Amino acid sequence: MLAAARERFATDGYERATIRAIARDANIDPSMVMRYYGNKEGLFAAATSVDLRIPDFGPVAREDVGRVLVAHFLDMWA
Repeated sequence: MLAAARERFATDGYERATIRAIARDANIDPSMVMRYYGNKEGLFAAATSVDLRIPDFGPVAREDVGRVLVAHFLDMWA
């Protein structure tokens, strides 16, 4: 369901994506979307939540924090 929602939101955008279309893409009844996520806003929040997995900066020298953080985000993006 979340994979179908991500794809539909990416393709159609939030405004044009519908619960019915997302349910159709996921081969489920639209009522299942409503049961688990309540509404389109709840589904969008669940589909777009991102775990940034911020690294532990304790052992990183202060002058290297920016470089480590940028490298981390670039790795996640890839």
